[in-house]
Amino acid sequence: MNKSIRFLIIYIVFINVLLLSFYANADESDSQMDTASSSEKSLDDSPDILKLNSLNVVKLAKDNNISLKSALLNIDSAQQDVESAKGNYPWIFGADGGYTHTGTPIGNSLYQKRDTVGAGAQLSKTASAGTSVVLRGEGEWYKSGSSAVMITESAGRGSGTYAGATARLAVTQPLIRGFGNRVGLADLRAAKRSKTLAEKSSISVAGNVVKAVLDAYWELWYAAMRFEINKKSEITAEEQLNEISIRVSAGDAAMVDKLSFESNLASLKAAVLESQIEMRRQEVVLAQTVGIVQENPRIFPDINEPLPVTFSEMDLNELTQKALTESPSVHVVIAEMDLAKENEKIAGESLRQKLDIEAWLQASTLTNSDVQHIFSDFGNGNAYSGYIGLKYELPLDNRKKEAQKAKALLAVDSVNLKLNEEKNAVVADVLIAYENILAARDKLELAKETLVITTQEMDAQHERYLLGDAIYTEVRNAEERVRKAELDKVRAEVDLVKSQVSLENITGKLLKKYPLN
Repeated sequence: MNKSIRFLIIYIVFINVLLLSFYANADESDSQMDTASSSEKSLDDSPDILKLNSLNVVKLAKDNNISLKSALLNIDSAQQDVESAKGNYPWIFGADGGYTHTGTPIGNSLYQKRDTVGAGAQLSKTASAGTSVVLRGEGEWYKSGSSAVMITESAGRGSGTYAGATARLAVTQPLIRGFGNRVGLADLRAAKRSKTLAEKSSISVAGNVVKAVLDAYWELWYAAMRFEINKKSEITAEEQLNEISIRVSAGDAAMVDKLSFESNLASLKAAVLESQIEMRRQEVVLAQTVGIVQENPRIFPDINEPLPVTFSEMDLNELTQKALTESPSVHVVIAEMDLAKENEKIAGESLRQKLDIEAWLQASTLTNSDVQHIFSDFGNGNAYSGYIGLKYELPLDNRKKEAQKAKALLAVDSVNLKLNEEKNAVVADVLIAYENILAARDKLELAKETLVITTQEMDAQHERYLLGDAIYTEVRNAEERVRKAELDKVRAEVDLVKSQVSLENITGKLLKKYPLN
């Protein structure tokens, strides 16, 4: 009997034994398959699992991320500062009234007594240009007399009951300190600058949050893919162990041959367990980044989601210029610069010399008989008086003013240095992200080629093994190289996506791709 016939007989016997073993161990095989897919079912089919893709995980972060919520609150707070600054110059109404009793000595143990009831009201306003206006009206009723004799006209108006009214309009206009809207609207302009800074900061925070969420998501996606690849290898190893066990039972293989299969299966089970642990760890990282870690959720990524690799060939100089123009972090420092310049404009203003022009016009009436004269006498020109003049102040020590101006200029210089530093950081980040993308693309292409070659090698080793021309160790090594090539390919894909996300965040494109509004 030649070698070919002997091999054919062995092969036929092997197939029959395999079929008998299959039916005899159907329940055991079903149990093994259930165990093999239990983790996947528990993650993919359970209603308690959050099944997320890269788009809805960003939406989930919008509603739960603490840093993002805090940034949005800062915008609301800054808006309230703007509203407050708009109300810096309201009309103010005031009112007062009271009763007074006085006794004034006039000599020789004589006293003039007076009982007064008065009331007044006024409207006042300071305009943004520094103009101050006060309109006041007041009236009083009083009764006077002496303790011994009637007071003569030379001693006063005489005893009796009097009523009077006064109206006064006063205007003050600064000519140096506090003059004009440059000073008067400084708080409002600063509040608006602060709001812009808060908005730019929130955009920068949002971009960093989206980047962190996507990085965590794709790491979880890689962990899930790693688990799938390892699980597939474990299932294959179990099938191979079953086959060698049948051959050992048929006397076609030695018991020692079975040990290599068992060792391989044990190694792959450890790899599956390790990948499960890593996947759970990445779930926690993603939950923390999104802001839902306190709920202790189970998260399963969409492993069938196409990787959003959209990077196209772009000129590095063009990318750099776009980043310097659109980078959210650069916009934040520019907003800080605008605020510092705004503060510099009015530094030391309260310590400048002061020159105000003041004017007032007043009309007063008084009667002790007919009440109507209180109002009709306002038409009498003799009831009016007025004033116009200048008021000047000159601080004799300018050290505090000059120190405030110097400090404000230093703040502008400091922010300018910070802006240059941020631009340098952005350029460096662009270079790193760009090089990472190129390296990841090369690694991905190499991994794809390696996977094709190792798969062909594995198929060839399987054929040689069936023909009896190769030992199991050679098959096992070939299968391991395929598994590693698959893992390298997925790792390169994730690295490429993460590098692309980093570049999109630097250039301000990320929030356009994953809007949070």
